[in-house]
Amino acid sequence: MSPPIFLLIGIFLAVAIGGPIVAVRQLDAAATAEIRITNVQEDLETLLREQLDEESAIRMRATAPGTYEPDPALYDPTLAALATLEKALILARIRDSEAVVADIRRAHERWEISARSTTKRGDAQALRRRTTESKFQIEQFRSDTQALRSRLKTEDERVQSELKRKINTTVAISAGLITLFAIWALMLAISRASAVAALDKEHAIVTTLQRALRAEATSLERTEIGTSYISATREALIGGDLLDTWRLDSDRGYILIADVSGKGIDAAVDGAFVQYALRTLATDGDDPAVILTRFNRLFAETITNPSTFVVLFLGLLDTQAMTLRYASAGHSAAFIRRADRIDSLEVTGPIVGIGPNELFTANTVSLATGETILLATDGLTESRDAAGDLLGEDGIRVLFSVASENPQDICDSLVGEIRKRSGGTIGDDLAIIAIKLTPVEAVVSNPVVV
Repeated sequence: MSPPIFLLIGIFLAVAIGGPIVAVRQLDAAATAEIRITNVQEDLETLLREQLDEESAIRMRATAPGTYEPDPALYDPTLAALATLEKALILARIRDSEAVVADIRRAHERWEISARSTTKRGDAQALRRRTTESKFQIEQFRSDTQALRSRLKTEDERVQSELKRKINTTVAISAGLITLFAIWALMLAISRASAVAALDKEHAIVTTLQRALRAEATSLERTEIGTSYISATREALIGGDLLDTWRLDSDRGYILIADVSGKGIDAAVDGAFVQYALRTLATDGDDPAVILTRFNRLFAETITNPSTFVVLFLGLLDTQAMTLRYASAGHSAAFIRRADRIDSLEVTGPIVGIGPNELFTANTVSLATGETILLATDGLTESRDAAGDLLGEDGIRVLFSVASENPQDICDSLVGEIRKRSGGTIGDDLAIIAIKLTPVEAVVSNPVVV
């Protein structure tokens, strides 16, 4: 063969072999860039959630009786989330993001100074002044985060556009030289496009569910309420655990906490069904046992997966009669802290999903002003320490017995304890709700964000 033929064959083989290699590297680089952008988006949502939770917690404490003097050394989850976001932005190489992050940090710190300033509770003028200052800083915080979200969207579109351009070029060159490698490259492109489409769909579902399931639980008369919710799934800020409160009339309201089997989006969809089905069934009923019996039949008719089940507690709190009538479908982590002891609320029926004909009963317990109800899902009872030992119900009772009188502080301290026990890793979805019975003049009427 003449040298030109050898040269052509060499070029042919180099392009035929090198083309797919280049394509794979391009795909890997683009996939890594997209993953990093996705992580930044998730960290940004976490930052917004932490800021919202901190606003709710401080607002609740600030409107309670007495004087609110925050601990200056108090752990700031928003700043921790912001630090995580900064690291993710560096990895993702998002251009011109440093200034926006700096503005977010400054807005949050100014909000901290305003929102956490010592204020005598009940001082309406001071509270309004502080609220006005905080609102301005919060609006700045949200404006900056919205700007960063838009920048992430633009960067994501740029990465996808660049990915498509490079793939088309590589496939075209390879296809012109050898059919086999061209087909392989095309299949690779189709596979990548399908993965991108699946990722987009997954993100759309998560975003929709986050909006749908972030409902406002209603504060009940003559109560103070604290809540905590943690999803164990990084891909979604939602899971199968849920908590809710809503009013039946001026003196009575329902308390719900539930744990749907599974994690992530599938469990969240089933959790939405549980939440809104129970709310609907409770509109014309005041007996939790009857409601759970009807719901169990509805669950069996609606949920097609035979392995799906629900552990839940539904209670009707009457703050006029000072009673709690409840039905517990296999939910054991339920307690009342009284003046001299902690009582456990016994299970009254099987878990939901065993069979359509199961019956549920209800118990009624008396309450007194100052007593606190605590409900938690098994993300708390089954949390493990470094040695693998479960916290269990006895461990919860010990922690509950020495916890603060403030319901939100109770929830926060329990979450902090399991984070410490587990080395900072939450292995299961977790929902906690604490409700304290207060005198009429001490009612906190602000809505509780779940």
